Amino acid sequence: MTNIDKAVGNRIKSRRKGLKLSQTDLANHIGVKFQQVQKYESGSNRVAASRLWQIADVLRVHISYFFEDLELLETHKSGQNAPPNHAPISPDAAEFAAIFERLPDSQKQAMGAILRSLDCVSEQKATT
Repeated sequence: MTNIDKAVGNRIKSRRKGLKLSQTDLANHIGVKFQQVQKYESGSNRVAASRLWQIADVLRVHISYFFEDLELLETHKSGQNAPPNHAPISPDAAEFAAIFERLPDSQKQAMGAILRSLDCVSEQKATT
């Protein structure tokens, strides 16, 4: 399988865990055995488009969620430089960014303030 299959599998796993669903829960919703979900998540089996659509529905994400940042992954794997101001990000960071983009402006401002406060606390702990 390809790096893309592995990246899609990682996104499935990350979102499933974020929703506190077991592999068995996801498998039951999409009509496969939990072992098949394991294979999807590890990237050892490619996910068919129709199955990925089902998974997206169960995990309550747009199907494009599974392909976010793949350009960066392929650029990084090929040894090329990433586009300016872009670095590969973790699946969790991508998920947080997607959630943030859906928030109303007032909530974005509040979340920004919270994150800046947490960052300051982290920096203070690192220097002490």
